[in-house]
Amino acid sequence: METPIAKSKNIIIFGFAPLTFDGGFEKIISNLALHLKLNNQVKIITASEGINNFLTIVLSGHKCETRVNPAQIKKRLFNIKLSEIHLTDLFPLTKGFFFFRKEFGNADVIYTNSEIHYFIFIKYFLLCNKKPAIICAIHTPIVYEYAKSLKSRLHNIVYRSFLYKNLIKGEKVNFLVMNIEQKLQVKNNLCKDGRKIRIISNGIDTEKFKPQQKNRGRFFRILFAGRLTEQKGCDLLEKAIIDLSKEKEFRNMEFLFAGTGEMGFIPKRLEKRFSNVKFLGHIENMPDLYNETDLLVVPSRWEAFCFSVAEAQSCKIPVIASDISGPNSIIINGKTGVLIEPENYKRLKAAILEMFNLHTDRPRDYELMGELGRQNILERYSMERINKQIEDFIYEL
Repeated sequence: METPIAKSKNIIIFGFAPLTFDGGFEKIISNLALHLKLNNQVKIITASEGINNFLTIVLSGHKCETRVNPAQIKKRLFNIKLSEIHLTDLFPLTKGFFFFRKEFGNADVIYTNSEIHYFIFIKYFLLCNKKPAIICAIHTPIVYEYAKSLKSRLHNIVYRSFLYKNLIKGEKVNFLVMNIEQKLQVKNNLCKDGRKIRIISNGIDTEKFKPQQKNRGRFFRILFAGRLTEQKGCDLLEKAIIDLSKEKEFRNMEFLFAGTGEMGFIPKRLEKRFSNVKFLGHIENMPDLYNETDLLVVPSRWEAFCFSVAEAQSCKIPVIASDISGPNSIIINGKTGVLIEPENYKRLKAAILEMFNLHTDRPRDYELMGELGRQNILERYSMERINKQIEDFIYEL
């Protein structure tokens, strides 16, 4: 007997940043929309570049980055409808206000991130309106584990507050989390009333991120790939590199920084000081870059998932990462990479030396670590499998 086909849903995927920002969540919702479009009515709504620029200037002192152009986004989405909320659309009685109020209100399910400004917009357009089911996906940690700056500490105060908890409460708000640690955090702090919590990780395009033939170069190439921010810990890597420069192995290493952000001065400073440090900026073709390197380092202070950890393993590249929620669910410690104590640049330095020596003295064991990493991603994080799990979750609501 054939399994009955679930009824088609009208799904709104709401992401605040423009898709041209091309961060982790923007890539997730683009790929998810393409999958859901096969059996459902799917639309993507984001806030405009103007609204994002205003918020990022106020919070961070700079404009929202544009990493890919609109033509690339249009090509990526095919015929999926994409709408942007502009500042004038927030005023009641305007044409734009009624348009988005209708779009949100007519949805069967809204898929969105857990950040506070996402929910402020959604709840605003749903005031005195039909209340669709909402999937609140924890793609950004609710609480930052190792917050150092004032901005990060203020984030933790806000997200622990009654304001945030009240904003996301409601019988139709359900949660999608990346791992068991997040599930316990949500259950204990945000969802004590029986709403659904489902563990579904992010998926990786294993056909895009796959190993390529490469020749062993002169240098052991170490890659940092991600936003150059407090979260990603590039300042910790800087300290580790300065310490490593005192070791004889350092001259056989090469450090590559791929990414942009407010701490971009760090790789620029290192590049001026050391001839074996290179700042690449934003890289569009990450699969090729992974395959040109030998090791990925991820000294993050907080993560919900961490795409670079999974992408590198999918390309058979071992990873050193902080032992925090996210990376510690993806890496099999000692087999596909190494987990280190967060905020400890001395341990980061030691781990880099250990991996360098393994690569030099026992290259077959190093290759095996990469092979196990690829197998790990294929078995647990393939995009097709993950998107199907999210679609099944949507049909339950």
